[in-house]
Amino acid sequence: MLDNKKDVVKTDNVKNIKFGEIPDKYESIEYKNGNSVMVITNRYDGISETFLQHTLHTHNYCEFEAVYGGNGVHILHKSSFEMCRGCAYLRMPNNFHTTHQDKNDKLKAFNIGFSLDFIPSDIFTGIIMQNNALCVRFNEEELLSIIQKIKLLTKELKNPDNYSQIVVRSVFSEILVSFIRKYKLTVKENLNYSYHIQNIINYINNNYRDNLSVEKISSVFGLNKHYAGSLFIKEVGCSIPKYILELRLVLALQLLKSSAMSVNEIAFECGFSSPAYFISKFRERYGLPPKKYIVKNNKI
Repeated sequence: MLDNKKDVVKTDNVKNIKFGEIPDKYESIEYKNGNSVMVITNRYDGISETFLQHTLHTHNYCEFEAVYGGNGVHILHKSSFEMCRGCAYLRMPNNFHTTHQDKNDKLKAFNIGFSLDFIPSDIFTGIIMQNNALCVRFNEEELLSIIQKIKLLTKELKNPDNYSQIVVRSVFSEILVSFIRKYKLTVKENLNYSYHIQNIINYINNNYRDNLSVEKISSVFGLNKHYAGSLFIKEVGCSIPKYILELRLVLALQLLKSSAMSVNEIAFECGFSSPAYFISKFRERYGLPPKKYIVKNNKI
């Protein structure tokens, strides 16, 4: 069930925001039939600055999002992607993500939250076995086609009849297939993490602000720290500490670019033990300390 009251990853610095408290301008329509749920939202005047702007979060449902205006940055796990007209995203449950928008050019997008049963069985495995969310860039013709399909979905949900469920599933399947064709989805077994590694990654993404260590993370799952560390390197390609550091630095860079937070605030927001340590690691990674980096890249 789509329950936005429970979707935000709870941390000491994050408020659990209800939809009624979000001062966005949006239109939303919801469909429910047993455990099947679909919610279509048209955010036509940006995303509230107070809503999910400074934390990675997940949902207990899938999401398809198509941007038709504005500019921003979308962070998925450790990667960041441009958000502008034509960009589209498919996120599975537990895909950690967050969004930052240009304050002078607010994002406009259609968002469809849906339960897993809306994914056709023929393509279910290919989608659900992907560890990361998927991103594409539609051309103008493709985007307009997607928007028309979303509008048709909305019309069916607003004025349902005995045939609406069939139409909704059929049209939404077309949207997913269009996305997958654009993405040229291929399933590679070596990209599928084992049970232990997926648990570790999820734990890190949920607790990156905390003082994390290989020993602490391993103990949470009852694993030997040497076994967990070597398995992580084998499957992910880097050590657990390096993964944590890179995640924190990527998030910090995006906050520097898109928020008014100070360097000190960003350091603690992203889990660094001190501003000095953050500045040191930032300089190692990006070649300049945070403030000079922003000045050089004309982001202030």
